[in-house]
Amino acid sequence: MIVFKFGGASVKNAEGVINTTNILKKYYQEHELVVVISAMDKTTNALEDLAKFATQNLVSETWKQFKKIQDFHYQIIDNLFHDHAYEIQEHIAPFFMELQSITQGILLLGDYPNRIWDKVMAYGELLSTKIITSYLSFVGIENEWKDARNFIITDHQYRQADIIWSITNQRVKENFQNVKKGFLVVTQGYIGSTVEGITTTLGREGSDYTASILGAILGAEKVVVWKDVAGIMSGDPKKIPDAQKIDYLSYEQAIEMTFYGATVIHPKTIKPLKNANIPLEVKCFWDIDANGTWIGIPEKLNKDIAIRIVKKEVAVFHIQPKDFSFMDETWTSTVYNYANKAGVKVLLVQASAISLQLCLEIHKTRNQEFQNLLSEEFEIKEQKHLFLHSLLNCHQPFCFEDSIIMGQKIGKNYHWVSINENL
Repeated sequence: MIVFKFGGASVKNAEGVINTTNILKKYYQEHELVVVISAMDKTTNALEDLAKFATQNLVSETWKQFKKIQDFHYQIIDNLFHDHAYEIQEHIAPFFMELQSITQGILLLGDYPNRIWDKVMAYGELLSTKIITSYLSFVGIENEWKDARNFIITDHQYRQADIIWSITNQRVKENFQNVKKGFLVVTQGYIGSTVEGITTTLGREGSDYTASILGAILGAEKVVVWKDVAGIMSGDPKKIPDAQKIDYLSYEQAIEMTFYGATVIHPKTIKPLKNANIPLEVKCFWDIDANGTWIGIPEKLNKDIAIRIVKKEVAVFHIQPKDFSFMDETWTSTVYNYANKAGVKVLLVQASAISLQLCLEIHKTRNQEFQNLLSEEFEIKEQKHLFLHSLLNCHQPFCFEDSIIMGQKIGKNYHWVSINENL
């Protein structure tokens, strides 16, 4: 069995859906395939804007945005199905009726909890997979559409839910018993549900994670993530002219890269695959015969390629006890307990005798909650809009520049935070 994952860029229009279908045609007769698909193009962003307009009671803008989302999907259907477009539009119309009802509720309330946010965001994946499975059937490829909310079971941490593995394991095995050659099973990435059936999401770009969960539980031969790039690069080629494609990475290297800001795969993707010893392949959907990047084949690692990552929009908290105490283990433990309670993501730590510096991902609510928890016992200074630089697998000496706020060497890896992106 192989698990394929197609992101939003691969199905952003009718041409993309046809190309995805052609890839599946090449593989599905010879392999048992489970296919995980994201929302089309920027639909998740569009749904966020829809909810934002409704929350602000911008009635005209809200319904214009709703129609924009609907027209986008209907246009793709027109381009794919031509004379049969109307019946496919009718097939997905219930999703738009549900979304319309939720939107009306947000307009009335003027606000919406995270639980409703997750429900709104799920429609991107639900719509895309319904359209694509309909097209697969239209061109003669047997397939079955499955709702990921029936088997990806999570806790109640909306917007970034954690998997309940025991139940998910059981549900996945129950739902994927009929996978066979010549018959595709198509499902959504990114979304799940609580035990009670309330829709949840796994965090932005979480479709990769869904694919790795399914691959690990089903014992897949490999998981393949189809992208619009040749593979994983040693740096952003737009900014680093000599960046090169990496042919092979270890699980550990891939986790380091994603944790510190590489965006080709979702940070949570690697753990389930590593635990199940299943390789991940990143391939280009416009050049399906080209070699991509393999993760998890230790005998073929690129040990000498230095990897440069720049993560934008991070913050540094400078934390110091109000009574001028040493920043000992007791105070450090207190800070970390607050960080865990607030749910912030700590990327880098630097300690001195009386202070602690934490580099955090910027989050509009969690960082403020963290600061509120600290404020009674600590003095806090925050610096925003910074850049986290990571140089991995590198033997070069690390030199601190004037614009560097904090830095750290960990083995062959160098990490530093600066006000300047172009160091």
